[in-house]
Amino acid sequence: MPAGFAETSAGLRLASALFDLGKQHIAPGDFRHCVSVHAKESVLASVIEAVREQSRQLAVRQSGQYWVEVIRGRLALWQWPARHNIDSMEYQQIQRLEPSLDMLAQALSLVGLVTYPEAVQQWQSVLAETVFQPQTARDSIQVLDAREAIGLSFDQVWVCGLHAEGLPQPARLLPFIPPSLQKELGLAEASEKLRRDHARLMLRSWRQTNGALIASYSSGVGEEGVYPSEFLDLQPGDVLAMPSAIAKPDVVLEWIEDKASALTSSETITGGSQLLKNQALCPFKAWTGHRLKLKEPAEEVVGLSATERGALVHQALYYLWGLIEDSEALAKAPPKRREAWIKEAVSGGLRALEADAEQRGVSLRARAGAACLDLEQARLATLMVEWLDTEAQRSVPFEVVNREVKASIELAGLTLNLRLDRVDALSDGRKLVIDYKTGVVQRKALLGERLKEPQLPLYTLLDESIQGVAYGRVVAGGDSDFTWLGEGLGLKKSSRGADDLASQTRDLVEPVSDWPALRQLWYERLEGLAEEFMAGHVAVTPSPDACRYCAYAGLCRFDDQYGVFSEESEG
Repeated sequence: MPAGFAETSAGLRLASALFDLGKQHIAPGDFRHCVSVHAKESVLASVIEAVREQSRQLAVRQSGQYWVEVIRGRLALWQWPARHNIDSMEYQQIQRLEPSLDMLAQALSLVGLVTYPEAVQQWQSVLAETVFQPQTARDSIQVLDAREAIGLSFDQVWVCGLHAEGLPQPARLLPFIPPSLQKELGLAEASEKLRRDHARLMLRSWRQTNGALIASYSSGVGEEGVYPSEFLDLQPGDVLAMPSAIAKPDVVLEWIEDKASALTSSETITGGSQLLKNQALCPFKAWTGHRLKLKEPAEEVVGLSATERGALVHQALYYLWGLIEDSEALAKAPPKRREAWIKEAVSGGLRALEADAEQRGVSLRARAGAACLDLEQARLATLMVEWLDTEAQRSVPFEVVNREVKASIELAGLTLNLRLDRVDALSDGRKLVIDYKTGVVQRKALLGERLKEPQLPLYTLLDESIQGVAYGRVVAGGDSDFTWLGEGLGLKKSSRGADDLASQTRDLVEPVSDWPALRQLWYERLEGLAEEFMAGHVAVTPSPDACRYCAYAGLCRFDDQYGVFSEESEG
């Protein structure tokens, strides 16, 4: 690809269309169609069209010079090497590549007409014989090809790969030249005797022109292993380094049982609801992330990461409800007013996301590209339209009294820092806590013996007037909706979802019929998880929810690509 194509609007549209196909392997026809629709003016489209025009000719035998021009034309079509600011080393390598095409034309002129695959195969042979090591500044260590080291003088030379198959290299016949002619001409590659003489010459040269010689080989090559070269007749001063002869330092292993030491008063633990979520899913994950404080290095991403896209939705909703404030204003607002609210909220959310990135020393616009941010703004505006339609269907009047409010709670001596996305005051004085989600949410995650989603239950312990919790699922395609626990909250959409606690909590062994009972149940289970963490309970308990996005498989040693988990077990 030309430099910067992935950051252009066409490049982003093409990537999105390919992901939307939902296939691991994309058929050529589907790929060409996506390119013609989303990137028809790009270099990629030009290359595909040229390849299609040439496809019928590839099996026809042509002269070597013809195929050389085809190869040069394809490289030019790709705009290779794709950027102009190449460094000196890259320039030298490119300069050495060009003569290889002239050598290819000369080699093919001896054999007559060939097909394109045959020409490429011959070019690979030419490239294999071409040394691409560029000139570099003098340094204390040089990494060279064996032929380049001949005639040079070093204090010490370490020659790798000197196994029986590497020195001497087996004789091989060259393509396109009759074997009898190769032997008659005495070509080194075709003669076993000349190969062996060449190996002796190289060893003699390394010994005579350098200080010390270290020869090594890997005994683990191939299924049956290999042996050292027969030419390694060591002389005084030579060293043969093999895996069995390399001293290895003693490694002291520390065995860690499922029970670690209890938390001491001098240890500082930072975390929120995620700490208890990890404890519920896999105590080892909670201990590793929140007590050992091991963090996974951030990966390179194209565009915005999933975390950043989720944060952008939260920021936009924060600004949106700061403008609307209550259900009455939403109901009375004409379409133009709603449109203005959404535009201002999306802009405010993006500014907040960029400001947060700048505080971490990152320029979001420079990293993701302006085209990507424009697409995200358009996507976000569509989400906000659908979400306001969902909010407008609520049957109980409400006022948004808190947004992104910080709080803390102590359980079993463990202090957790919380952030509530939104708190609504209903017309009867009760409060409803809403947590925005952009993925799949399930009510039963709030009702298990070990709470997989402890966030909303934790919020209910902050204030007795909170008598309802809800996930606000903000997604495109008309699927935005609420998943809630509580009675008479006015969130019932169409005919989905029961409005009484007994029906909502039917997944419990003993369904509860009133809010204080559910709140007490949550308190007991949340406190139990906090006590486990404080006591040092670190058992490894693999599951799809615990392992899917876990970075600690190298520590707990559980790694079977989740093969033991069926899709049904994830429900």
